[in-house]
Amino acid sequence: MCKSTLSGNSARPLEVTYNLSKSFANPTPISVLGLAISVSTLGCDLMGWRGAGGNGAASTGAYFFMGGLLMMLGGFLEFILGNTFPFILFCGYGGWWYSYGATLQPFFGAYGAYSPDASDPSKGLEVAGFNATFVELSLTISFALLSGAFWELALGNASVASNLQTAGGAFLFVAGIAAWYILLAITLSSVGFPFTFPLGDLGGFLTKKERLDSDASA
Repeated sequence: MCKSTLSGNSARPLEVTYNLSKSFANPTPISVLGLAISVSTLGCDLMGWRGAGGNGAASTGAYFFMGGLLMMLGGFLEFILGNTFPFILFCGYGGWWYSYGATLQPFFGAYGAYSPDASDPSKGLEVAGFNATFVELSLTISFALLSGAFWELALGNASVASNLQTAGGAFLFVAGIAAWYILLAITLSSVGFPFTFPLGDLGGFLTKKERLDSDASA
């Protein structure tokens, strides 16, 4: 919501109010869509469904153009609308998806620099130094499990690393299901569908500081 003062021919200036939320579409669904697709595909890859593997390298395109692009775009649109928390959340995760996708791209040489064989850059994925670096990517329970998997790989414990990777993929898959549910609920609400799906309201548990201050002053 923003205001502009127009000084027309009248003696008193006219105040015009612009409601940005009415001028622009709701950007949240595209960010959630990017998250849902990226998380779902990575979860399936890490769990090894149908023989998938390679740290989810087969879905690199989804990480760049769905998780990265859509979440960053939605985040900046939330910034324009003045929504600070969604802006930070979406841009932060969008940046992570870009980083993860770039790591799996041979062009950036992230794992090729660790490879003992210059003719086979993919061997860098098996080197302790490369896998130990991934410990810094622990963001949620799933990412923490994945960090543990890379840590165990760095120590040479392939069996433990495989179990941690599968568990991390399972948590990502569950997060993907939740993201698809949220996307459906937000989309139905945005287009004015006659019914919506419950998402839960924390208004009864958490109160904004401005409201607390106004209640205290009253």
